[in-house]
Amino acid sequence: MSTIDSVWINLLIDGKKDGAYLFGANRKRTWSAKERFVITMGTPAALLSIKRQRYWLLGKRGAVVRNMVITETNLTN
Repeated sequence: MSTIDSVWINLLIDGKKDGAYLFGANRKRTWSAKERFVITMGTPAALLSIKRQRYWLLGKRGAVVRNMVITETNLTN
C-alpha cells in the first residue's frame, strides 16, 4: 500500500486482526495474506498494489470504507 494523504486503517488478515494503523502522506507498507484482507479505512487516500502490478484508489477523500474484502479472485474479475 502507498498513501497519497493521511489515512487510518483497521486490518484483518485471513480472519485475524492484524492491527490499527495511522499513516501520513507518502508512506508505504506491505502485508501478505494467504486468502484475504478485510480493510476499514478512514479518509481512504491510499493506493493498493497487489503483487506490485496493479493499483486501485480505495476511496474518496473524507469518506470511510468499511469491511472491504480483498481477495485475489475479486481483484482479477
